[in-house]
Amino acid sequence: MMLSGRILPGLVLSQSYPIMYCAIRCTSSTSKGEVAVSRQPLILIYEGTMHKSVTYLKRVSAATFFATLLATPLTVLVQSSSPLAVAMLFSSAILTSGLSTLAVNWACNPYVCRLYKHPTPATETPTVTAVTLTFFGREVATTLKATALTAASRAFATWKLRTGSEVPSESQMDVGRRIVGPSRPLFNRKYFYIHQDTEGKSKEFREIVALVSSGGVNPQSTRSWDDVVKNLRASNGQQAH
Repeated sequence: MMLSGRILPGLVLSQSYPIMYCAIRCTSSTSKGEVAVSRQPLILIYEGTMHKSVTYLKRVSAATFFATLLATPLTVLVQSSSPLAVAMLFSSAILTSGLSTLAVNWACNPYVCRLYKHPTPATETPTVTAVTLTFFGREVATTLKATALTAASRAFATWKLRTGSEVPSESQMDVGRRIVGPSRPLFNRKYFYIHQDTEGKSKEFREIVALVSSGGVNPQSTRSWDDVVKNLRASNGQQAH
């Protein structure tokens, strides 16, 4: 009885060992596959034509605001017998500069300088990383699924983050973080501005635009209206000849 009691646990362990080994092996192979995909370089599919101008505008606007803060104390030298007039001049200068800086920051925050596509399998939802600018014009990255984007109705924005959307994996977030440097954290931007003119753009960019325009559902065709018009003109030209 004691012998059988000692043998039975061994038999159970020997029977469950192949299952445990298979699970560990499958998990390790899956993680290796994810690491191999994450090590592939990201594809630059879009670059904003005005990203340099937007960067300079944000930096000049921020510098002007802080210059106003430093210069307004000089208004005490104004030859005025009324302290109220000096205070109003002081306040109006700061208010005007501050409002203009906030307006520039609000309008330029969604502007996408560069858009990268992650090397994901064809069966999975594409993951993208959008590079935008902070208040001082520094680049920050936002990594998200392409299906998490939808059309935006806000001014100076074409896409917005869908509520309750799918979150990318940690490996994909790490890949997106490498674009702007590991020392900078990812920024959860909610609005994005993209020049959606697909003429002359890459196939990957047209696919992302079509996916967002279709509400996150893969369209039957990734051709844009520009491509359709070009094909119609080409066919009409051939018929005319």
